[in-house]
Amino acid sequence: MAQLYKRKDVRGQYYGGPSFYIEYGLNKRWLGVLMAILLIVTFGFSFNGLQSHAVTHSLQNAFGIDPSHSGIVLAVLLGLVFVGGIKRIAKVADLLVPVKTLAYVAVTLYVIVLQFDYVPMMLLTIIKSAFGLDQAFAGLVGSAIVMGGKRGVFANEAGLGSAPNVAAVAEVKHPILRLVASCWHAPRRTLG
Repeated sequence: MAQLYKRKDVRGQYYGGPSFYIEYGLNKRWLGVLMAILLIVTFGFSFNGLQSHAVTHSLQNAFGIDPSHSGIVLAVLLGLVFVGGIKRIAKVADLLVPVKTLAYVAVTLYVIVLQFDYVPMMLLTIIKSAFGLDQAFAGLVGSAIVMGGKRGVFANEAGLGSAPNVAAVAEVKHPILRLVASCWHAPRRTLG
């Protein structure tokens, strides 16, 4: 839908997302405007505020860096990225995502290798916990999983609705997309 209802500006860059397909697909401009305002508030202030709080306080807890200092550095670095527009954001993301993934894998392997003596006991604990009396405490574990899920969402934005905005800026020339677009806009015929 983001591809079907996106728009192109005078510089040749695409823009769109949920507010566009609500406005142009459902013909509900007021709802599209409301969606745009909610996205600005959610991502522009709330989400970025939570992320910057997590980063600055993690740096404080790990290395003793004052949150105001790391916050200023973070704001300057992000400002340099944002000023470059969507293309610079995409270039930085293309650089950071593989680095972040490799760092996660490396730290995981490092911890496993460093604590290798405990791996058999860990696997045994997992099996015992899965099939033992620990299920009685499923409510406690469930709440821990919910908290971990919330942290996971804030770590990678899964399910928050940012993907359609990114999908709208992609230039796609795939024949299936053209077919879907032509079928979507084709006049509806009634049988009979």
